[in-house]
Amino acid sequence: MAHLLEHLMFKGTSTHPVGVFDRELEARGAETNAATWLDWTHYTQSLAHTDDHLACIARLEADRMVDLLVDEANFKSELEVVLNERRMTVDDSIGGRIDEALCAAVYGAHPYGWPTIGWEADLRAMTLDDVRAFYRAYYAPNNATVVMAGGVPFAEALAEVVGAYGALEAGPQIVRPE
Repeated sequence: MAHLLEHLMFKGTSTHPVGVFDRELEARGAETNAATWLDWTHYTQSLAHTDDHLACIARLEADRMVDLLVDEANFKSELEVVLNERRMTVDDSIGGRIDEALCAAVYGAHPYGWPTIGWEADLRAMTLDDVRAFYRAYYAPNNATVVMAGGVPFAEALAEVVGAYGALEAGPQIVRPE
C-alpha cells in the first residue's frame, strides 16, 4: 500500500486538484520525484531557494499529507500502474524473481520479506477503504521527517515547516515490528 500511495500522492487534494501540484512546482523550475523502499517513502523536490519556493513546497506537502483525494477512479488507475510495474520488474524479470524469492527466504514473515511493490494477490485484494485507512494511519506529521539541504537559512526553514505542519494533528502511534 505504501508504494500505491506513493503514486496516489500525485493525484491531488481538495485545494490542489490533479495536476496543480506539478504545475506549481514546474513553473518554479522544480524537479520532483518519489520512491518507496522497505522502511520509507520519500518525496523530493529540487529547486532554487528564491522567492517563495520554500513556502510553496511546505504548503503543498503539508496539504497532501492530510487532504489527499483518494477516489475509486484514481485508485483503480494507479493500481493498474503498480501491477504493470510489478510485471515488468518482478514477474517478467529473472533478477526481480530471484530478489523476491531471496528476500522471502531470508526474512520470512518479517516485513522485509515482503516485496516493496507488493505481492500480486495482495495488490488485487486491496480495496479503496484499505488504502484510505493506510493513508490516515501513516501520513501524519508524527510519522514524517522533513529534510532540507542547500543554502536555506535554518530560521527561515524552521518557520516555514512550523507554519505548514504545526497545526496538523498527529496520527495514531505507529508500532513497528521487531
